[in-house]
Parts: sequence; structure tokens; C-alpha cells
Amino acid sequence: MMGEVYVVHNWRGGNVGVKTGSRTKYFNHEWNPPQFEVPTPPNEVFEAIHKVKQGAPLDRAELPEAAAIWNEKAFARQGDLTAIGGFYAVRGRMAEVLLQFDLGEGSLIPVPLFKDDLITPWPEPVWWVNFGANKECFLPEESKGVRFLMEHRDGYKVWTFNGSTEDDMIAVSPNALTGSVLWIERGLLREIFISGDLMRTLAEAKIKPKLRFSRVRIVGDHQ
Repeated sequence: MMGEVYVVHNWRGGNVGVKTGSRTKYFNHEWNPPQFEVPTPPNEVFEAIHKVKQGAPLDRAELPEAAAIWNEKAFARQGDLTAIGGFYAVRGRMAEVLLQFDLGEGSLIPVPLFKDDLITPWPEPVWWVNFGANKECFLPEESKGVRFLMEHRDGYKVWTFNGSTEDDMIAVSPNALTGSVLWIERGLLREIFISGDLMRTLAEAKIKPKLRFSRVRIVGDHQ
């Protein structure tokens, strides 16, 4: 897996972050109710989620103020990767692995997490994944299953991918092998990329997040 790149298909779907058993308090708002149906977040949270999709790092104040676990069995079923307050979160061995790697301008941010009484601290550390890495290595002319979407107001073109799980559908330049091991390509809408080094380390740690991966094709010479 070294020297390889993968695309993550279902950070935004599957069982990741569904029925987490958690509730959230956003800054300047009351606690969300203890229920599986997630209320519509405030407008400023939507804006922060949009920044995540662009690979822009978030300030602490853009994340929820705190969270609590009201259904411990549901939270246990989430494993090492879940979502809290609309943002992806990790714990356990997956968090230990990510803390070893370069995440660009992003980082893991501790979640102020409590038990259902909203007072007792949760007994294990949990972190939000602050996606703060953006690369411009995507090669649409060498990729399959992509479609031009729009010209961004900042002057670059944005494409979408059809979601195929076949290997080698998406192409990137060798520059994708440098820098952050977890990133978003500015020219490819909502897709998250992961380095082969990180994939290998997760496998060696016997971590199996509820995600699907496909290998990305690397085209050209390193600049």
C-alpha cells in the first residue's frame, strides 16, 4: 500500500454516524434532545460543514460546544469512527493511529464529552477529525466516471464522481503522495482521499472502519 492513494466512498453514508446515541450542544444554543432523529443544525453549523467539504480547517468555535452520550449501547456499536454533532469523530485505536500522521492544517480536536447526566465526563477520549488538508492533484482528463459540475467563484473547475467502487477510476498526480495522509481534492466535490501509508497502518492495527475504499491511479512524474 506504500506509494498508493485511495478514495473513501462512504464517510457520508452507510452506518457511519447513524444512530450514534449522542446529543449535542452548539455554542449559544440549548442541548439537542436525547433522540436518534437529529434536529436541523443552526445555520452557522451548516457553514462549518460546508468548510469541511472544501478541506478547510475549522476553528474550535465552529465545532459543537459539547456532546453527551444518552444511549451507551448505540454509541458502542459505532466503533472507532462515528459522527458527533454533524462532524466525524474517532476514538480508540483509530485515534491513536491518526495522531501519528501528518494531517496538514487539520488535526484531531478533543470532544468535551459527557455521560447522559451532562455532568460526568465520558471515560475515554474522543476527537473530532478536523479535515484541514486540501490538495490540487486530481486529474479529470485521466479519470473515469467524472462529470464537470461548475466553475468555482475562485476560478478553478469542480467535478463530480459517479461513486463507482472500481479501482483506478480516479487519477491524481504523484504530488498526492506528499503532505497530509487524509485530504480533500479541491477540484473533486466531496470526495475524501487517504494515503496508502495510513491504510497500511490501519490494517496493521487491525482497525476496520465501516468504510469502502478504492485505489486511485497515479499518473505522471513527481514535480
